[in-house]
Amino acid sequence: MNAFGMLSLLQKAMLVAPDKQNVGTTDRIFSSAAGILLGYTGIRNFKRGGFALLLPAGYLLIRGTRGYCQFYNMAGFSTIPNSEPFEFNKSLTIHRNRIEVYNFWRRLENLPLIMKHIKNVEKVTEGKYYWEAEFNNRTFKWNAEVIEDMPNERISWTTTDASDIRNTGTVEFYDAPRNKGTVMRVTMVYTPERTRVGKMIARFLDPFFSQMIKDDLKRFKHMMESDDITADKSKKIKQEKYKEKF
Repeated sequence: MNAFGMLSLLQKAMLVAPDKQNVGTTDRIFSSAAGILLGYTGIRNFKRGGFALLLPAGYLLIRGTRGYCQFYNMAGFSTIPNSEPFEFNKSLTIHRNRIEVYNFWRRLENLPLIMKHIKNVEKVTEGKYYWEAEFNNRTFKWNAEVIEDMPNERISWTTTDASDIRNTGTVEFYDAPRNKGTVMRVTMVYTPERTRVGKMIARFLDPFFSQMIKDDLKRFKHMMESDDITADKSKKIKQEKYKEKF
């Protein structure tokens, strides 16, 4: 067997089925980082007893790579979210009038312009939309409908037929104090179903995902205030142009 074949077998041996994993994303990152640090220290001080660090270093690296801990398994413990709803809340002030900001969000087809994980939104009929979103490099599709629409004040939507994840969202708009723009409050909730795929999605809905949405809203604020895009423009612009700025 050549080196490539041996490497392939090793990679397969390292894999753990998603429903068997019990080490969450943040835990895996810290475990891998600690393994690398211990391994580096052990090699640097090999002749002075550093070799003793190589075994725990290897264990931590394997633990981080596989997402599985035998000790967790024995204790019935897990740091993976149990498909609990992920709720994101954020308020920000945008120096544009409330009508413009509302009009942008009322056209849900605009969301892929600002949300990295939302790849496509298409209007099917009045108030009903087809969505495509990406989690952990996998694309998921669902249909959603607008369940509340108060012009220039509030818009809400929810999924209607998602099998692995449900999504609801509400965006509220208020006049900022002293007429200095619009205060926008965004609430988004993702609820993974207790399916195998749903559990995989749940592991992606972590603080890093929350930060990504915050960055998306920061980009939206920049776009609106710099007049790169306004709510009344109907033509779409390439999302990649704005990703490069942040």
